[in-house]
Amino acid sequence: MSRVSRIDKADLVYHITNRANGRQRIFSEDKDYLLFEHIVQEAQERTKMCIYSFSVMPNHWHFVISHEE
Repeated sequence: MSRVSRIDKADLVYHITNRANGRQRIFSEDKDYLLFEHIVQEAQERTKMCIYSFSVMPNHWHFVISHEE
């Protein structure tokens, strides 16, 4: 069953998280984290996303973001 589309409004702050299946590791080496940060930076440059903070752990990550108008 798919999820219902979520509303994305400017000026609201969102906590976004994602965890690997079965608590498997996503990131093993420093280069894995650096590549992920590079991809996030590219996404931020392409969108109107404001990242307030983020935390990346071996098997999951958290972001606090908003969408600017």
